[in-house]
Formats: sequence, structure tokens, C-alpha cells
Amino acid sequence: TGDPAAEGPGTTPAIPLVRMVLVAHDPGEWFEDVLAAIGAQDHSGLEVLVVDAGRRKGLAERVAAVLPWAEVATAPGDPGFGEAANIVLGRRGAGAFHLFLHDDLVLDGTAVRRMVECALEANAGVVGPKVLDGSDPRHLEDMGSWVDRYGAAVPRFDPGELDPGQYDADRE
Repeated sequence: TGDPAAEGPGTTPAIPLVRMVLVAHDPGEWFEDVLAAIGAQDHSGLEVLVVDAGRRKGLAERVAAVLPWAEVATAPGDPGFGEAANIVLGRRGAGAFHLFLHDDLVLDGTAVRRMVECALEANAGVVGPKVLDGSDPRHLEDMGSWVDRYGAAVPRFDPGELDPGQYDADRE
């Protein structure tokens, strides 16, 4: 459960398994930075599936050079993100959590652990990271959204908004 009190005295709580699905569609020179950030995560229960959704050769070699323990799968045809991410369905090693990423997102070293902690603490079905603009990290690119009564996503910030940390303590 992740709750030490529920696990009983003298036991170590289980670390939830996270199956990370990284969809790569002909990534650029930044891709090794993305992979290195995945390898630097401080959450020890992490499995990585890299889905090659592109047309250029050599992605498996790039992944193996940085994350030799990661699994690489090839998406047939020229799928979009959702179709490529669905390759995880029916594969061995289903995790307690799934984390879906684009090939251009560099995670902070604590991102996976903090999202898992937040999900367990809030009993949340979906969590996500605060995403900063890659070319100017002072600006927010994504901060999640609310869902209104009609099921439409409502952004929680204004496009181009500066990030002085105003949302850092918010775990809703």
C-alpha cells in the first residue's frame, strides 16, 4: 500500500513499480539528455519501455548506450503518440503506475518519486509534473488542468505565465 503503518511493524513498505513509456518519434540531439535524466531518477522501482514511432534507424542503439536496461519496441507504420503508447498494453511487467512521456521531456531527478508520493498521498488516479519551457525555464509550459462538469480540460495557468514557484506546494 505504500503506508508503513498498514504494512505492519518491522516491515519495509514496497516501492511501487512505475512503467515508463517513452514515445520517441525521430528525436533530435536532445534525446540522450532525456535518457540520462531517466537514468538519474531516484525512484528505484522503474521500468522503461521506449517505443520507436519514427522512421529513422538507430534509436535502439542510442537507448542502449545510455539505458542498457531499457526495453525498446517498434511501433508499426507511422502512429501518433496515443497509438504508439498503447504498445505497453499486453506487455509483460505491468506496473502499479504508468508514466507516458514524449521524447523531448527532461525530468528532474526526483520527478518520478515525487509523482508517486503525490499519487499515494492523495489517492489520485492521474498525476503529472510541472513542465517548464525548455528554451526559457522561467515560463510554465504545462501545469496540469482541472476538468469541468462537462468533461472539458480547464488550464490552471495562463499561457506564458512566469514561474516563481506559485504552484510548487499545490498537490491537487
